[in-house]
Parts: sequence; structure tokens; C-alpha cells
Amino acid sequence: MTGSCCNFKFLADISTDILLALDQNGRICRANRHAGSLWPQAEGKTLEDILPAAQYPRLHQMFDNGFRFADVCRLVFRERVYTVSLFPKKGNCALCFHDITENLQLAAELRQTTERLEFAEAIAKIGYWELDWKLKKMYWSAEMYRIFGVNPAEVSSKRNLIREFIFPEDLPQYKQKLQELIKQE
Repeated sequence: MTGSCCNFKFLADISTDILLALDQNGRICRANRHAGSLWPQAEGKTLEDILPAAQYPRLHQMFDNGFRFADVCRLVFRERVYTVSLFPKKGNCALCFHDITENLQLAAELRQTTERLEFAEAIAKIGYWELDWKLKKMYWSAEMYRIFGVNPAEVSSKRNLIREFIFPEDLPQYKQKLQELIKQE
């Protein structure tokens, strides 16, 4: 039993997440080292001591269920964004605070880059397409749909729109180039 307890402590301490274990009274009975960086001497305190209910009502709402249901919420704390997962077990629970700040920032940057690319395509009146041969799916940029006057909602990703819109005299060359690409795979 001691070995498994030590393994838990080891795994909890190497985790990049903040992990808290709470007893049936809502007192923190274990905290990993990452939790200690935010809340020194967290053990023995309640969640209310470290995260007042008035500031984090959704998190505290999760506790109103008496640790009966697994639940997840989002929390902003010290300019960081966390998903907080509640894992109940026999009247006790574990909380995992997973920092998603960088993920949200990267997602915002990706959306911004996508918007810029779509804007550039629309201004230049050029689009692009991509064929995933293994999945047999064709991907078109938004501008490609506009150029060809096709509603993306009405098109299956397995439909080869290039073949439908290519000039008949160019079809043999298209097929040849496609076969060459397939052989390179």
C-alpha cells in the first residue's frame, strides 16, 4: 500500500496540472506541488478559503451536489484560465485545475490567421484545394466555393469538385498528375 501511495505522490508532483484532494467536509487533505505554488499551505483549508464562492460561483455550485457527480467548469484565476474537473469518490473528491490559457491564445491566433488567409484569398480571388488521398476527402477553401458558386453546406467532403468543374480537355492531364501523386505515396 505504501508503494502505491508514493506512486500517487510522485505522479501528482510531476503533473503539470494543479491537483487537490478534498475530504467529505470540503477540506483540502492533499495538494500537489503546483497547487502549493498558488496556495501555500493549502492542506487543511477549504475551497472557500482559497477561492471565495462570491468570485467563483460556478465552481462552488459543483460542490452543492455533495461530491456525487463528476463535473467540469471554467475558472479565471490570476489572469490564467483553467478547466476545473471534479472527480467524486465516496464522499471525497479530487479537483484537477488544467491551465488552458496558452491553448485559448493559440486558438485565437489560429482563428485570426485563418481570417487573414480567407481575406487575402477573397481580395486576390484565389482559392486552394487539398486532397487527402488516404481518407478520400477533398478540402476546399472558402474562396474556392465562392469562385465556383458552390454552397459548402450542400457538398460532401468525398465529392471531387475539381473533376466536376475541370475543362474536359484538361481531365486526362488531371488524372495523370493525380496518379503520379498517388504512386509517390
